Amino acid sequence: MKDLDGAMTDRTRTLELDENDTDALRERGSLFAEKGLVANACAEWKKAASFGDIRSTHYLEENSAVCN
Repeated sequence: MKDLDGAMTDRTRTLELDENDTDALRERGSLFAEKGLVANACAEWKKAASFGDIRSTHYLEENSAVCN
């Protein structure tokens, strides 16, 4: 869990510098998903997808039952 928290902190810092960094949004979404925070994960992936991030779009499709 400590590694997840450190990774989350790193992605959050990146997003403080550039709130539209699609890599950081997608990765933070995946970290939220690993922590069981699915609603937060979906929100991050939706934002990244809105900027054209293909992988986030794929994650949203894979999780369409919970990311609606």
